[in-house]
Amino acid sequence: MTDAAAVGDDKATGAAPVGEAKTTGAAPVGDDVVKRNSEVRSNIRDMARWLIVGLGAIVTFAIGGSSLTQLGSMGFGSRFWFATFSLVLGLAACVLPLVRAIDLMTMRIYARDEVFTNQRFERARSEVERLILRDKLYEPYRKFGTLNDLFEEITAEIKDQMTRGEDPDYTAYDAVEPNVRQAVEYALTQYTRDRFDALLSNMKWVLPIFGALILVFLILANPGKEDPNKQVPPFPLKIAWNASDEAVLKAAGIGQGCTKVSQSALYVLTEGLRPEVLAVPPDLQTGSCKVVRVTLDSDRHLALP
Repeated sequence: MTDAAAVGDDKATGAAPVGEAKTTGAAPVGDDVVKRNSEVRSNIRDMARWLIVGLGAIVTFAIGGSSLTQLGSMGFGSRFWFATFSLVLGLAACVLPLVRAIDLMTMRIYARDEVFTNQRFERARSEVERLILRDKLYEPYRKFGTLNDLFEEITAEIKDQMTRGEDPDYTAYDAVEPNVRQAVEYALTQYTRDRFDALLSNMKWVLPIFGALILVFLILANPGKEDPNKQVPPFPLKIAWNASDEAVLKAAGIGQGCTKVSQSALYVLTEGLRPEVLAVPPDLQTGSCKVVRVTLDSDRHLALP
């Protein structure tokens, strides 16, 4: 006998199961039932895989190459270490769901006696007994323990018959074996679902923690850009005056007669490559003389904003 099992109703045979009257119209535990249970477990593993693929996409999108580049250019100050610490903690929070998903996707084959007796299947066995096996008419079929004992007893008897050179009687075996396969199939499916539920439970607290830590990382790794026109206390500016500077002041609104005595006083108001400059003519009493704002170009000459 192999340890693969099918799920379905009790197999109808010519002989009744041990201790149970033969029933009519019972559907056999066939390959179609085995296939359905196998597909259920396969679907669960597929969902686990897509959960991890989605989590990986979120990680890649949230972090991004630009944030890592910004992190590398920050130096080794406190901001760098806080950002790195947040990133490491965020990624570490994803380790447990990742391990659970990989373990679920690469689920190994379990032997019949392992499913029937191993502690890890205890909850799955309890659920199958509560939901499925309780409807069995024959008492030993309602519990994994009694079903396993009955199966071991029957197989041991068949082996003894073969050892004595007798023709083995498979009547009892044919009645019990489908129930064993049914119990194994349901237990494996329930066990797979329990592991998937554990993965979902991990994801429920991992995602908020991961989101908060990655948000901290993004804020620290992508500091806001400073205003290129940041205001500064005004300070006087000296330039090499030429005709173009006079033309800029005239275009800005300072009359030509305002600068006959002396040049306008210039004051820098902002930082940046093109700082804002305040031009104050020497004579503000004349109607055409007024204060204007211009900028400074890369050649340190006046230009219109």
